[in-house]
Amino acid sequence: MPKAELPPLPLSALFAVNKPSGVSSMSVIDTVTSLLGTSRLFVRSRGKGKGKDSRNVKNRPRCRSTRRVLKVGDGGTLDPFTDGILVLGVSLGAEKLTEFHDCVTEYKTTALLGCETDSYDSEGAQVRSAPWKSVTREGVEAGLPRFRGSILQTPPIFSVLKMDGKSLYEYARRGIPFPRPIEKSPITVYSLSLVEWIGTDHMWRWPEEKFTEEDKLRLENALAGAERRGENESIDASATPAKKKTEKEIDDGAIPERVPNPSAVDPAPTLTHTNPANDPIESTSSQVGEDAEPSSAFVLSMTVSGGTYARCIVHDLGHAVGSAAHVVTLTRVRQGRFTLEPAVDPQNEVETDVPGPDVNAGLVPDRGCVPWDVIARAREDLGERDEEGWCEWERAVIKVMEIVE
Repeated sequence: MPKAELPPLPLSALFAVNKPSGVSSMSVIDTVTSLLGTSRLFVRSRGKGKGKDSRNVKNRPRCRSTRRVLKVGDGGTLDPFTDGILVLGVSLGAEKLTEFHDCVTEYKTTALLGCETDSYDSEGAQVRSAPWKSVTREGVEAGLPRFRGSILQTPPIFSVLKMDGKSLYEYARRGIPFPRPIEKSPITVYSLSLVEWIGTDHMWRWPEEKFTEEDKLRLENALAGAERRGENESIDASATPAKKKTEKEIDDGAIPERVPNPSAVDPAPTLTHTNPANDPIESTSSQVGEDAEPSSAFVLSMTVSGGTYARCIVHDLGHAVGSAAHVVTLTRVRQGRFTLEPAVDPQNEVETDVPGPDVNAGLVPDRGCVPWDVIARAREDLGERDEEGWCEWERAVIKVMEIVE
């Protein structure tokens, strides 16, 4: 590796990590932060020389002052199910993270037909099954246009998005009445395409857990509160027609749900996906067992505005093609200029099907990310240092980081 040309150390920076599926974002951030606290890249060296400490980082006593010394933040977390780009900011870089809350984001997701779940992904419980064999590649492609452009999206009920300090899934799981209806958010889907039709040649199966009648009753109770509140608001509105609600109370969940200016996307069609409480709980021969044929799967690629739920698009698309669908894999491929797949041409433009403001305005060169296996190895053993004194994980960060001054 060529000698790194760096400004005086320690640095402030932005860089991305390829978060794996199955672990929380906070776990990833904690692991990376423990490494950052050992590096002269980001903390002032207290000893002489470049250091040759390759002790096990995982079992090293955690430095309680690491978070105080290093300011480390994220540009929007991912839930454990989702893998891909997780942008981190160190020191002054943490102050630049707000730009990633509303930036253009790209997802790649695999959808499985015939089954709908409460969480809209494979970690949820079966809510509804539906015929799927008549759904073709051409049928899915024909259903995509209605989801492109400026639309209104209702977040999943079983999500970490908060209302009055409580996650939506807490209301739903415990049967606590929602204090008000769940608000739709204006989003923009710049591009949406079917990149692969997998068909039935795969190993994915529907979740074994079923959404029970007790679950349905609890959810109905939670939704009843929102309906009552909505009726009251309608009565109030009819009594005073000149009064309009001009502000929205938004509490960020695990993925920041920052809403663009509604005027920028008006008028917008509303895509109303169904709630589990309104769906029949079916037990049909079309459900997949161990020896049964798996239902068809396909892969979508989408470029969207901040705060978009890819799961909702898959869920609603399942209804649009006359079936049901849920997500079995979900990857954040890009967030702003950080991507899993840096383009050969650094001025890589985002293709868009949506007329309007240029999403490529102010385009800067793509930046890659630190592979998770590099972080995982460093967590066990920092390894050998090169002639400049850098460990493998430090070289990986230097390669992709954006220095903030």
